[in-house]
Order: sequence, then C-alpha cells, then structure tokens
Amino acid sequence: MTPAHVGVILGGTALWAQSNGTLTLEAYSRVCAKQIEIVEWCWAAGVTELTLQILAPEVSLAEKQAVVAWEQVLDHFRLGWPTVPVASFNLIGGNEALGYSATNSGRRADDLRDGPGLIVNLILEYEGRQEIVNGVRRMLATARAAGTSLAEVVADLDSANLEKFLDTGSLAPIDFVIRASAVAFVPEFLPWKSVYAEFYLTSVPAPELSYADFRTAFDDYSHRKRRFGR
Repeated sequence: MTPAHVGVILGGTALWAQSNGTLTLEAYSRVCAKQIEIVEWCWAAGVTELTLQILAPEVSLAEKQAVVAWEQVLDHFRLGWPTVPVASFNLIGGNEALGYSATNSGRRADDLRDGPGLIVNLILEYEGRQEIVNGVRRMLATARAAGTSLAEVVADLDSANLEKFLDTGSLAPIDFVIRASAVAFVPEFLPWKSVYAEFYLTSVPAPELSYADFRTAFDDYSHRKRRFGR
C-alpha cells in the first residue's frame, strides 16, 4: 500500500553539522539537494503528491549562500527535469523572507492537479495556526463584502466551508508524514491537512537520509491500519 500524499520534514541539519565537524552551510546545501532525491524516490514509489518542509536558512550563513542553495532547488522544481514529470509546483509559507517570489516559482494552490505527473509542495517559514486564523479572516471579509450577516456566516460554518479560505485548501489530505531528524518532535506541519495522517519518526538526520531509510518508512506504513482519528 502506497500513500497518495506524503509529507517529509527535513531536520537535524545543525546537529549533524556539529557532530560531523562540517559547516552548517554545507549541511544545509546538502539537505536542499536531498529534496530532489526525495522527489525521485516518491515518484518511483507511486506517490501522487509530495509536501516537503525544510527550515529556512539563516541569511547570515556565508553571506547568504544558503539562500542561493535554496533558490537553486526552487528553480529545479519550477523548470522540472526529464526523470520526474512535475504536474504542478506550489510554495507555501513566508517565502518573501528569501526575496524569492512565489509568483515566479509555480502555480497557486488552487491551480493544482491540472496535469499528469507528481504534485510538489514546498513549505518554508510556515505557521499552521496562523494559516487557520488567516482563513477565518478571509471568510469573514468575503462575507462582509457580499453583505452576508454574521449570523448567516455562523450558520453555514463547517470544516468544508472554512477549508476553501485556507492557503492549503485545495491540497489533498496528507496520508503519511516522515520526520527525519535527530530530535524526536514534529514542528508545525500543515495541521489541517495532516490531522489524520500516519507519522513516522526516524533518528536519521536529513543530510544522511537514504533511499533505504525511505523504503523502511514506506514498509512500516504498509503494515498499518489507518483509523483516521477514530
């Protein structure tokens, strides 16, 4: 059984650099390149949608070279490559901090799933609770502009209606989340979309994540019986 939508949280970069006597910049660049490998692994496994989260680089690192490493990954996803057909590419979060406009990097979330290939979503400087707050604000602003009363908004409010106003509203629910890090905790990761996801924590830090680690995680998922919160 292969999960349709996979989320991968790439962490442990700084600790890995420290334990290996490597510059943090080198470790971060390695993790950026790892994203491309993960896309290829997921496509080969039959995954249809992939969401990747990586910590934002510190702009002080080697005179913003970390930002360059990140933007090279964005360009790779935007332009595509012959081995993996990318149906659509979406940036989620505060990407303006890097000076890289989401409008130059791919399509918006509501334009996804309109072609053959893998759907790729990249998360950077994202706050899950803030996304929900912003969604409520958009819903209320839309209702006010339409002349809808607050009582009517409350009467019609349900999860399906609110989801339409979220940044990730049109993304598919996440089935499986892999957390790569020496630290066993899960940071904010699309709480609305991952609420019923299965989670897999590995102590392998992101720079060392291998295809064998990836397959181990998928094998673990294949033996689970999903309960969807029940």
